[in-house]
Amino acid sequence: RSRPGPCLGISIGLEMLSDKVQDGFDALSSPQKAPGDSSPPDSPFAATNQQKHSGKGDAQCEDSAPRPVTLPAEADPGRRHRMRGFSLAFGRVTLMESLKERGFVPPTILAKLELDTELDVEALRDLFASRLMGEKRFRSRMVLEGGGSREAMYEELRAEDIDMAHHVSEVAGAAGWDAGRVGEYMTALVATDFDYAHPAWLVRVLNNTASGPGGGARHVVLCYIHHALGDGVGLSRVLASLMDEGAPAGP
Repeated sequence: RSRPGPCLGISIGLEMLSDKVQDGFDALSSPQKAPGDSSPPDSPFAATNQQKHSGKGDAQCEDSAPRPVTLPAEADPGRRHRMRGFSLAFGRVTLMESLKERGFVPPTILAKLELDTELDVEALRDLFASRLMGEKRFRSRMVLEGGGSREAMYEELRAEDIDMAHHVSEVAGAAGWDAGRVGEYMTALVATDFDYAHPAWLVRVLNNTASGPGGGARHVVLCYIHHALGDGVGLSRVLASLMDEGAPAGP
């Protein structure tokens, strides 16, 4: 096994699971409540027929011991940073309990990378830790602060609270999966909500699949990221930087 190497073609299929963002953006950024109404306006992302279920998409992931990270010098554990723009909107509606009770589907991005080299998951954890911990959003959890409509914030975590074994893991039994089975797993993954005690991103590795053309071998990396961490263009740069020898590009 080796670290991620040459790509057969990076298939970064960035899929926003919340498709009509702009129409409801103003309401999400500054929700207004009707007199006597304790809940925010209906979210354009509400989808009662797509109830999130925690953990099911990860049922086949291999367990591993916690792997803390080394934080950059500028890290400030415990400090909170206010989200802005679409991140504020997405973070606020995700964390409101009243919306969770309505079957709210958080806005997320799923990227699929296909490589010609089998992946060493330990090396991949080290790579993601070294490339992503310099960006505070990837080392912070999402929290709400204050009363009223409440503000969505990034809260920087301590090194010991960031577990790379949680974020990056290999899916057991994926060897030999065809393209259809890989697609089924991707569907299950995007139906899995994040554990918001951790930063809202996950990486799942499917080694030795038979999902290429004609059943050809493919080693697949799935990156599942909450949309509050960045937009599709910015996050695609981050993912592409993981394939380079140089320093990563920020979102």
